[in-house]
Amino acid sequence: MRIGAAAIATVLFVSSVQPVTAAVTHARWVTAWEAPVNTVFASSPGSGPSGTTVRNVARVWTAGAQIRVRVSNALDQTTPLVIGAATVGIVQNAPSPALATESLRAITFGGQRSVTLLAGTQSLLSDPVAFPVRAQEDIAISFFLPAAKEPGAATADYNTSYQAPPGAGDQTRDTSGLPFIIGSDATYALTGVDVLGTAAAGVIIGFGSSTFQGSNAIPNGHDRVLELMAARGSSLPLGSQRPVVSAGIGGDTLHAGLTRIQRDVFSQSGVTGMVVYDINDLAQGRTAGQVEADYATLVREAHQRRIIVFCSTWAPESTDFTHETERHALNQWLLTSSPCDGVVDWDSVLRSSVYPDTYNPLYYSDSIHPNALGHAAMAAAVPDSWFTRTLP
Repeated sequence: MRIGAAAIATVLFVSSVQPVTAAVTHARWVTAWEAPVNTVFASSPGSGPSGTTVRNVARVWTAGAQIRVRVSNALDQTTPLVIGAATVGIVQNAPSPALATESLRAITFGGQRSVTLLAGTQSLLSDPVAFPVRAQEDIAISFFLPAAKEPGAATADYNTSYQAPPGAGDQTRDTSGLPFIIGSDATYALTGVDVLGTAAAGVIIGFGSSTFQGSNAIPNGHDRVLELMAARGSSLPLGSQRPVVSAGIGGDTLHAGLTRIQRDVFSQSGVTGMVVYDINDLAQGRTAGQVEADYATLVREAHQRRIIVFCSTWAPESTDFTHETERHALNQWLLTSSPCDGVVDWDSVLRSSVYPDTYNPLYYSDSIHPNALGHAAMAAAVPDSWFTRTLP
């Protein structure tokens, strides 16, 4: 089976923001975990794993009875990605490559155990798999990669996944975890997990740069701002839950992000909202006015797809100090004039109360990225209404 990139149709509808008035009682597909392909990991063609198996670990943020997985070969324009076999299982004693023995299930693509993604394929969904999952459960999706030279296809994640040594062959049905001796903080080729269930009314996508990806976070800590928000969204009553997943890529800009928003947000399953924190543009020489225009484009396109957009001010050290005038102007616009459906003032949360235009040292691990306390402060500042509002 050979698959190329596919276009995804969307329904266009614009309306005003309204509160959720009724719980969803029918089963629906929602993206329960995401990690977009990351160009930082792009390397020479055919430089990926060879003749071995990768075990991708993902924490799903909503419960359901079936799953399907999303794979990509977007980073390589010359080398096909061959998946010789695929399985899914429940992780035992995470973080670990070991699986609960009775949980293992085969994954197919178009009814076939193997699939070849042509070079440049943006996204491909597997067939649905009967595989009950609970919210905040770690699952492992294993791919056998039989080709001598597979493409580089790493994604932006911050939890440990695993790989067997080159030449280890098909280990997709192993449950002991013993062959998987190589750890990685990025998954390979796996970019999403959808869950079919009745618990969630939709999903909120965190669209941003390194903070949303999790730079300098503790791997497997599950205490990034989006994961803390995800826990809140998943704790709402059944039928009205709003899990949160990450589409963050380190080094991304809002302007560049517009070129991937169709794949990483609009084409995801059950999207009802997005949170935007893509904050590198000013450091790349763009002006506040140019960034404002990009926000306007993003919000317009999201509203056309019935997706509500929440934004935030840009915190200190999100640019170098030569762009502070532009940052202040942009933040004032976000708070008073932007088309966003809600704005949280993360600048006031994270900045120092003593020294203007500097970060609070209690909240940062370096000059740019928040530490665990910073992530917690950001999440706590998000209003509850973000998890209950929607565009009808």
